Amino acid sequence: MVRVKDFYMTDVFISFKNTYGGEPTRDSVIAKQLYDIMKAHGFDVFMSNSTLSECGNSNFKEEIDRALDECKYLVLVGTKEEYINSPWVKYEWDIFYQDIISGNKPDADIFCVFDSFEGTVPRTLRYKETFAATQDGFSALMAFLSSKTGRAKRSDVFVCKNCGKIFTAANMRGCKYHPKKPLPITERGFGGEIREFLLFPCCNKKIEKNNPHTGGCVFGFHKHL
Repeated sequence: MVRVKDFYMTDVFISFKNTYGGEPTRDSVIAKQLYDIMKAHGFDVFMSNSTLSECGNSNFKEEIDRALDECKYLVLVGTKEEYINSPWVKYEWDIFYQDIISGNKPDADIFCVFDSFEGTVPRTLRYKETFAATQDGFSALMAFLSSKTGRAKRSDVFVCKNCGKIFTAANMRGCKYHPKKPLPITERGFGGEIREFLLFPCCNKKIEKNNPHTGGCVFGFHKHL
């Protein structure tokens, strides 16, 4: 048996469904929040959207495989059964699981971050440590990972309840948000499909429903959940 790694260059690989029907998923929004929180806590994290754009590598499959080999933990973000079973996402968590049970990564593990999960969790993942996509859930995951990696957990990293951005107690400025709650609306696309949006009455801005934190019309201080 050949072990993949005796040491790891990356702490965490974040696996998630990025788009559906050409639009960003709720999973991608959660994954980006998780990525920002982990980076703020000092973890070395791989997230395809951010990491690949930073390194400028367009060979997607090669970079994904390299990152899976080099990381010790995989965090799966999911809101729907069909999303976590989509070809690329399932490839990531399934091949990582195979490395664990085969002995190639005996000290590695998979954790899940679910948000109002729709459907049935695959048997492989049912008994994995699972965290909610909330401030408390993120904090619990950071504490868990800190205990696993020996990194000190920071207590001053928060998710802003207004804009969804990550901030620290020392830097609470820069919040851009909408002061009035959005109204759900639907529109018919060019292909006849029904698309869901949020309309903010404060400024009449319309955004995709799955990505509610995209700036705002008022500037202020961040507020934690």
